[in-house]
Amino acid sequence: MDGAARQKTHAEGAGRDTLYNLIAAVAPAFITLIVTPFYLRAIGPDRYGVLAICWTLVSAISFASLGMGPALTYRLALMEDSTPEARSRMVWSALLLSFAASVGGALIVFGTGELYFGHLFPATSALEFEISAALPLLSLMLPVGILAGVLNGALQGRGRFGTLSMITVGNFILTSLVPLAVAYRIGVDLKWLILATVSALAAALIVQLTICVSIIPLRGPEARLQDAKSLLSYGAWMSGTALVAPLVMMIDRFVVGALRGPTAVAAYVLPYSLVQRMVLIPASLSGAILPRFAPLSTQQDVQELQSRALSWLNGVLTPMAILAIALAAPFFHFWIGPALGSAASPVAAILLVGGWVHGIAHIPSTVVLGRSRPDLVTKLLIAYLVPYLVLLYVATAHFGIIGAATAWTIRAAFDPILFIYTQPRRSEMWAIARSAALVVFAMIAALVFPWTSFFYWAAMALLAGLACYDHREVLVASVSKARSFAFGGT
Repeated sequence: MDGAARQKTHAEGAGRDTLYNLIAAVAPAFITLIVTPFYLRAIGPDRYGVLAICWTLVSAISFASLGMGPALTYRLALMEDSTPEARSRMVWSALLLSFAASVGGALIVFGTGELYFGHLFPATSALEFEISAALPLLSLMLPVGILAGVLNGALQGRGRFGTLSMITVGNFILTSLVPLAVAYRIGVDLKWLILATVSALAAALIVQLTICVSIIPLRGPEARLQDAKSLLSYGAWMSGTALVAPLVMMIDRFVVGALRGPTAVAAYVLPYSLVQRMVLIPASLSGAILPRFAPLSTQQDVQELQSRALSWLNGVLTPMAILAIALAAPFFHFWIGPALGSAASPVAAILLVGGWVHGIAHIPSTVVLGRSRPDLVTKLLIAYLVPYLVLLYVATAHFGIIGAATAWTIRAAFDPILFIYTQPRRSEMWAIARSAALVVFAMIAALVFPWTSFFYWAAMALLAGLACYDHREVLVASVSKARSFAFGGT
């Protein structure tokens, strides 16, 4: 197969798999929109804020996976011609390694939770008692989540994105509705809510393992030392990334909780969840193209695949970010009420700029991971960890959640530094610069004008129109591809 045909095949496959990943991203977003007001009414902003920190704590200890999920994706992508037995041994090696490490991770979750909630987090005595009783159950969530992540990596490595999409949506439905049903039917005590979540995750894991037995396919449990070494050689740096990345990406919620209390956490986490949904688009693309970088033999092939991915992502993400900034204020006003919405709206406008930059930076990050250089991601995170923590603390102490959002966005502005390594074309960087200017102007308009004014909507319409015009070719092609996919195309 010549270079042009190979790139066409990669692009078509990546486009199809990205659509599968987007389905898995969009469906949970709609579910979140529906269930969040019910959660707030059932358990209140304080418990909602505590739960947000609990989920963040578990995510922050995800380094205990030893990077087995991405490592397995990378290794299986190189094993297309290997025997089913060899692939099965590789998956079992990753599962056994990650499970052994997750036991220690569960102890870290418990100890860190005791330290943070017991000494740093301001809460009522009743809430403190609930948190203390719930921490042992919270620690069980880590091993379940880590094993699910390894199986996700196996499905990605085998290119089964459609199956993974269905599993992700089903998992999210269970973990959203089961705790909510418990809150309404049994009680709002944190231990019952966390137990319901762990039970839902465990049930989903059993289903996922059953599916993987058929798809991988998995034989009887068997691991090899050689496979374990190959996984660890890649996963070590990924584990380092998983250790540092949560400090960079999630510590803002811990700082907000310690300095401003649980209600401020709710007002911060709700707009942050909007940013997370937008970032799922580049994450979906990254998950689809990561296995495709590994087998590429020439730098020209790598550059071409990066160019296609970057052009599509910039073209789709920029109008979406401007639209999200424009709609954030009225959305939060009607979704969670005027009081909490007025606090969340400016936070959303600021965080969405950071989310856009972070999203664009998924492309160079995916390139370096796909070319077996995960160390570059870890080194970048380590380089700006301490300056970011200082900035975050000072900004939150003086300006509250607005300061925390600003610090997070400033930190995100440094994520695209990895473009220095991947070396995109000058025209592509110029397109990114134009898009960045439009997104920043949208943020300024959101912060300066009230959302009920004519000037607000006129500015947003102008900026959205410019973004759509600048990326018209990508948008038209994306709509055409989505229609083809919806009506049975590939």
